[in-house]
Amino acid sequence: MTRKYTPVAVFSLFTVLSLMFLSNQATAQYNDVNFGGSGVTITNYPSGSDGTDQGDIILYENVALVSGESVDCYVVVDSVTSGGLSTADQNDTTGSGYSSNKERFFSPFLNLSSSGGTAVFSFQFISDGSFSYNSTSNTYSATNVTIDSVLVNSYDLDGNGSTNSNQFTEFGGFATSELSLTTNLTFSTSNTTGLTKWVSTKTANTTVVTAPENRIRVFYDTMSSFQIAVGHGTTGWAYYFLEFAAGNTFHNTVTYYKVKGNILSDANGVHGNNTIDGTPISKAGTTQLYSNLVNSGDSIVESVAIDTDGSYAFNVVVAGTYNVMLSSTQLAVNSTGNYPSLPSDWVFVGENLGTSSGHDGNADGKITVTVTAMNIEDANFGINKAPQSDDKYFFLATSPVINEVRTLVSIHGMGSLTGNDFEDGAYGAGGSFIVEDTTGLNGNTLFYDANSDGNLNGGEELYSGDTVMVYVISKLAIKFTGEGSFDSKFNYAWIDAAGTSDPTPATFTSAWTSPVPVEFIEISARLITYSDAQVNWSTAMELNNSHFEVQRMDEMTGEFITVGEVNGAGTTNEIQYYNFIDDLSLTNDEKLVYRIKQVDFDGQFDYSEIASISRRQEPAVRIFPIPANNDITISIEGRYTIEQDEEGKYNSAKVDMVAMDGRIIESVTVQRGSNAVFNTTDLNTGIYFITVNMNGEVSTRKFLVKH
Repeated sequence: MTRKYTPVAVFSLFTVLSLMFLSNQATAQYNDVNFGGSGVTITNYPSGSDGTDQGDIILYENVALVSGESVDCYVVVDSVTSGGLSTADQNDTTGSGYSSNKERFFSPFLNLSSSGGTAVFSFQFISDGSFSYNSTSNTYSATNVTIDSVLVNSYDLDGNGSTNSNQFTEFGGFATSELSLTTNLTFSTSNTTGLTKWVSTKTANTTVVTAPENRIRVFYDTMSSFQIAVGHGTTGWAYYFLEFAAGNTFHNTVTYYKVKGNILSDANGVHGNNTIDGTPISKAGTTQLYSNLVNSGDSIVESVAIDTDGSYAFNVVVAGTYNVMLSSTQLAVNSTGNYPSLPSDWVFVGENLGTSSGHDGNADGKITVTVTAMNIEDANFGINKAPQSDDKYFFLATSPVINEVRTLVSIHGMGSLTGNDFEDGAYGAGGSFIVEDTTGLNGNTLFYDANSDGNLNGGEELYSGDTVMVYVISKLAIKFTGEGSFDSKFNYAWIDAAGTSDPTPATFTSAWTSPVPVEFIEISARLITYSDAQVNWSTAMELNNSHFEVQRMDEMTGEFITVGEVNGAGTTNEIQYYNFIDDLSLTNDEKLVYRIKQVDFDGQFDYSEIASISRRQEPAVRIFPIPANNDITISIEGRYTIEQDEEGKYNSAKVDMVAMDGRIIESVTVQRGSNAVFNTTDLNTGIYFITVNMNGEVSTRKFLVKH
């Protein structure tokens, strides 16, 4: 039978109904909440019902007196197995197979078939006289109230002598629970109701209802509505006696507490706000998650599925120290050697006890809790789905030529890096990524123009393990230096706000039909004496090549001037080697910059890359370790032999640690032959630069910080 319930008004009546007590301390018999006896009126709804069928309602009036106000309670039979509820509330104090019952107990009697069963009841405390039942519409209403500090005993959890007749009681919403040290009861979580279930280990019947070994007592901080279930596993009778009071003296008990917490999809982990927070979840994708209570002996005490609201609770926990561990599979009770686990595309980002900022320091899927004389609340876990990076493939209609630079944008036949994240959303400009592997570049070079000057230098070349923190699409470029290559590939992975990178990096591929034409293989220069320099270059192929002009930049004007000419080989597919000796006696330039101008027979020409040397021995700058974790050391060595440095211009240098955006993080002045040390502990993982300025001459080195 279906009932409809409409609350007229709901208010909280916190009272002096305080029944708390200490274990092993004798307490008086309280007559607190009475489901029968003097002054209690009992009415069944609908008219003619006896409270034994599903949907039946039993109204108890004057069950308690709180601050001079009477409180009523109605009980709804939520479900009952196969008509097995023989008596909804037995008032007889003695009978066949039992004694010590009291009228004020709530005492359902079951007589079940061979497969056993359950009866489930819902209780609701209400204001005196507020219950109203409409027999025509089969609806009822009342004014709910809340009472505080309520103890509930379930007595006589034994058996009826038959196999599998072990009786059980289920409660939910309680704060703590107590069992005798000699208890016959075990506990678990009911798969049907989700309530905490206490089951007898005995099948024999005992006639003394209040025997401590067959008793469970639970404490509620507050109580308005709650649910209980009773049942057993076989045919025959089963008696249940529930007392809403401290009950008989309960000596030598063990108090059990709760450990509760939440699983949160935490977008930024502890990197953003140093707090474990986010959206509550019960699944990592489609995978159900479980919380596991692990004792000091590494044994699983209990394993529970995370509720749909992201919460979990261990409702019966004895005092002690435990690890709470998150897993993607339910772990066997009493098993050892288990580890936290998540699906491969999810990661732990932190744990914390409480909702304030902070974390336990180890994003490892477990947190330590110590249960003493109170419940543990908010043992929370932050997890995060790793970002997804998109594979990219671009066919270049116009094949690149040697040393050509193309940014990874549509006007150059390519496109930007993209991806998405469960928490962060779509990735593109502004995101952070790591270059995982550059071995597929096939001799081509990947650059990121960090300082936006349009000139790509060695400090801006990207290698495996380099990180770009704030991606600007127009700054990422490929320089086609791979002679004879038909494609260029690199792997990249997005990094989300929690610092998690894609565990399955994507591949960026650009391909073309004609191999990159080979012209200059290399150009180099070296100082022979203070007055002579040798320029060397080579080619892999030449087509109608008339000659080469060796050009040196004039330091005063910044213009290249031709200082010599060398004949070419015409047309050849063989590697050719060339050199030229430059007479420096007529120039005082200290920095010598060379390039080769290749001239065809028809006057067409092209330029090589540049090669530069100094007529003064520059200081050797070494940085280590790479990658840096806690600090980076800069060593400045070398002596000036061509000039004796009489004025001491090169005795010291200014050393700067610079971020990708050009911001100077820290500066020091160091003497030549000494070391500078910068602390990198608080720096984010990524690429940084060291610049050494010695009398206006700047040397730049790139390094990686990785924690």
